[in-house]
Amino acid sequence: MIGGRNFEMSKFNRATQAVRQPGSCFKPFVYASAIDKGMPISEKVSNEEIVVTLDNGDLWAPKNFSDEYGGVVDLRQALSKSLNVVSVRLIREHTTPRDVATLAKNCGITTKLDPYDALALGASGVIPLDIVGAYQVFQTLGVWSKPIAVTGLDDQFGQTIEQFRNERKVVMSEETAFLVQSLMRSVSDHGTAASLRLKYNFQIPTAGKTGTTNDNTDAWFVGFTPHLLAGVWVGLDDPSKSLGRGQEGGKAALPIWAEFMLAAYEVMDYPTSEFRIPKGIITADICIESGQLATSGCNDIRTEYFAAKTELPEPCTLHGAFRTPRGRKQSLF
Repeated sequence: MIGGRNFEMSKFNRATQAVRQPGSCFKPFVYASAIDKGMPISEKVSNEEIVVTLDNGDLWAPKNFSDEYGGVVDLRQALSKSLNVVSVRLIREHTTPRDVATLAKNCGITTKLDPYDALALGASGVIPLDIVGAYQVFQTLGVWSKPIAVTGLDDQFGQTIEQFRNERKVVMSEETAFLVQSLMRSVSDHGTAASLRLKYNFQIPTAGKTGTTNDNTDAWFVGFTPHLLAGVWVGLDDPSKSLGRGQEGGKAALPIWAEFMLAAYEVMDYPTSEFRIPKGIITADICIESGQLATSGCNDIRTEYFAAKTELPEPCTLHGAFRTPRGRKQSLF
């Protein structure tokens, strides 16, 4: 845990005391809330521009980082590209700001979360240690443990004086946590954090999310493997000061995370393990174009995860009746 550049110059611990906007790092909690209400990953959501009327009558038009819009996307495509307008639609149409705030609080966020639509884009400040700790819910398939720094005290003879155990509780179903974890794996493999694979050659199974706030004042990457969870925040103490043009999460924070993880895996000699798939998860081939179950007429097919308790989509209505799928299959990871 690094609290700042130099403790002699500043005693302010940014890891445990700073309250900063998380930007898109908060989106997994929005997706988790929607999925927990029964929304399948394959469901299509509009990526068209949206204008929201605020309580005071003002108009708010959230923008995608790429400023590209149009068509519909499923949840996997939306999170991997970090599409802001889709996140706003999710919090308005498939869950509520208050439910998202409650879920994030249950996962260990201790700061005030304003239950408004802008929460979908990480507008409410969080403490870095809180949000990194909250991501463990997706790593452990639903279990939150309060982060602690000291696990025990020994005397000069090596005798244990006292041991400390952190608080643990189940805050999310295994199925919901796994499905969001799966979406965050696509972020690392094909999305805004793909440089982990392409530039840093970090090939360990990884799930994570980049985050960038307005004017590049905060840059984040929080991610985890089956063995280790870490988060990086980069910014200046004055939130009005920018890190500079192009210094978004994938360029300012992710490289630090990648170098740390590469070193940690080398020193700790962790095995290369896969994430566990819970019993309540099934797979089905879907048509990428329609988001429905694939048919023999579908050309682009993806094997997707579903919670066994939810109803599967209908057979594809764009490409014919349901038969044994054929076509070009896209792997998830």
